[in-house]
Amino acid sequence: MPRYALLICVLLCNFCTTPALAKRVALVIGNSQYQNLSTLDNPSHDAAAVAEKLRTLQFDLIGENGSPTETALTDLDRNRFLRVIDKFTGVAQVRTSL
Repeated sequence: MPRYALLICVLLCNFCTTPALAKRVALVIGNSQYQNLSTLDNPSHDAAAVAEKLRTLQFDLIGENGSPTETALTDLDRNRFLRVIDKFTGVAQVRTSL
């Protein structure tokens, strides 16, 4: 099964115009394991660093089930990756329209 060749995917949404109303959400994914490549060393570490920085910038990280999380997601297969993107899209639309 082909996997997305993305080391880190960061999707940021900040659609509100006033800082008081802004609902900043982010999805961070780091994939180190691929079907036809050897394991990569840095993507999970890089994703963790990006997630930490986003938290310091007051972004809410969104997890696999669409709920807030404290960490980046790692090593998602294609199906999980697509489900996570779908969940995140729904959460981002709701959170940024408040």
